Amino acid sequence: MAERVTHRKPVPSSAMRTSKRILIACLAAPLPGVLSAQEEHATIVGRLDDGRTAPVSPGAPVPPLQVLETKVEQLPDGKLTIHRVANPGLPAPAPPMPAGPSGAPAGAASASLPISPPPVPQEKSQLVPISATLVDGRASLITWSHNGADFEAWSSVDFNYLTVFTGVKKGQTTYEPLVSVGSVLSSARPGDARYRIPQSLKLNEVSFVLTKGDPANQEGIAPIAALHEISRLEGARLHEAWARREQHRMESKAAAAADPAAAKDEVLYYWKVTRPSRRGGSK
Repeated sequence: MAERVTHRKPVPSSAMRTSKRILIACLAAPLPGVLSAQEEHATIVGRLDDGRTAPVSPGAPVPPLQVLETKVEQLPDGKLTIHRVANPGLPAPAPPMPAGPSGAPAGAASASLPISPPPVPQEKSQLVPISATLVDGRASLITWSHNGADFEAWSSVDFNYLTVFTGVKKGQTTYEPLVSVGSVLSSARPGDARYRIPQSLKLNEVSFVLTKGDPANQEGIAPIAALHEISRLEGARLHEAWARREQHRMESKAAAAADPAAAKDEVLYYWKVTRPSRRGGSK
């Protein structure tokens, strides 16, 4: 049997350089499933409000208070007593350490050669007032504004569930939704086309359809997109917290109606704090 010999042609150096460039480009590209800073998931800020009292961290012991003035205001489910008291002289919080020439706290060790730290992205918060109308218990008609631009959209999300948290963080921005929710039945307004759920809205998934506003205005739409992302990721937790809060509210309302004397009363204490001014003296 004759021996079979395979001859390989030498690879040109230009082809090798091309393959190296392809490899470098593949390594530079983001790996599937790895999120960049701009693509990181939205997260809930703080605790969910399910009707339970938030835990209070123990602070400095409060000395006996000298009441100077008292006012009582009647609330729907109890009364609010407001006491103005003399300053109890609680210790003021420690002031921040003065910054050195390079921005570091005074007394911090400095290197022989100053090195500028990399720029840190500035985090910001944005208050987002939203008016929502739940139509037929199936979809929400929402309106909001951003820098003078008005927006309107239909959403498959019940915005009642978005009232159980105070903020959503997406990237470097924390959106603080201030949601007011109403409800309406389209059958009660047969001639009002405003409350007709559009067929383009996908009710079987978390989605929204912009009906007013510039779709290219990403800053204006970003808060609503973040809220829908949270609804998709945390929908079960949001619904559970809202249901518990509603149950607690109904139980408290029934208890107050059955026994008016057991109505919840609240007490508030406040005092005037005098702090030194920059020019001396106090204010």
